[in-house]
Amino acid sequence: MKTVAEGDKVKIFFKGTTHDGFTFSSGGSESEGFEVKLGEGQLLPSFETHLVGMAPGEEKKFVVTKEEGIPRRDDLVFEVEKEILPADQEFNIDDELVLSMPTGEKIEVIILKLTETHVTLDANPPVADKELSVEMKLIDIIN
Repeated sequence: MKTVAEGDKVKIFFKGTTHDGFTFSSGGSESEGFEVKLGEGQLLPSFETHLVGMAPGEEKKFVVTKEEGIPRRDDLVFEVEKEILPADQEFNIDDELVLSMPTGEKIEVIILKLTETHVTLDANPPVADKELSVEMKLIDIIN
């Protein structure tokens, strides 16, 4: 039976949790998954390491340490004027918002700090700088 090698195009599904209870997944259904080519930087290196040697249908559970995961970036924490928020809503620390950027891109942020005039927002992903428990399924090798 063929197993995954570096550079292969595969179809996978994964789901995981952080130790503080945040749940994430690759999206889509467990039977359909999504396609990715190893070595192109679409996955964390530790995910690719675990994929190599897997056979279609195989499932694997593993932990991604904070050091192997997504680092927290200080440049994704920023302050804006409070007037960008809708005036008819009340906002609190830890509220999650979706901002529309001038480019049309939408980014998810969390409110870290509120003052009378400014809001500090964090656009880091919820899995940044956290240990991850992952369950991965190799659906197929596409090559």
